[in-house]
Amino acid sequence: MGAVTDLRDLPVGYRFHPTGEEFVTHYLKRRVQGIVDHPCIIPDVDIYQCDPWDLPDKFHAESIIRPDDQVQEWCFFSPHTPQKVKRSTKFKRSTPSGYWKKTGDPKEVKARDASTVIGTKEYLVFYKGRSKNGIKANWVIHEYHGLASDVLNLFLLYSL
Repeated sequence: MGAVTDLRDLPVGYRFHPTGEEFVTHYLKRRVQGIVDHPCIIPDVDIYQCDPWDLPDKFHAESIIRPDDQVQEWCFFSPHTPQKVKRSTKFKRSTPSGYWKKTGDPKEVKARDASTVIGTKEYLVFYKGRSKNGIKANWVIHEYHGLASDVLNLFLLYSL
């Protein structure tokens, strides 16, 4: 195995921007297998315990990826912990100041051969306040699930 490069040592212009396939086949699969990247690229955070505006600081406190005013996206591993609503197929995705609401249908994440489905991607939008009275905020999450695992998800957070 080659030497590990610290991303802080890379020249200006390099970006961490994996595809959906790379998120599922490399990062998520390896993390579910218990392989933790050193140095840390994607930290573990229970996103339902935090408000979205607190997550970028948590990301930069643990990840070696430098803060960048031009890139408003952050990645997290999070256990699949939302509780099911009683007598429903929906999940509670509340945070201290609001909630994440699933929007749209799940999308398939396919391998490069474009025929093999390797995971799914769901979209969640953050609302301040409580349900029915919530106000849509400028935070979106792409939630990646591997087909073989429901114990860990990978979240890609965006500030719009």
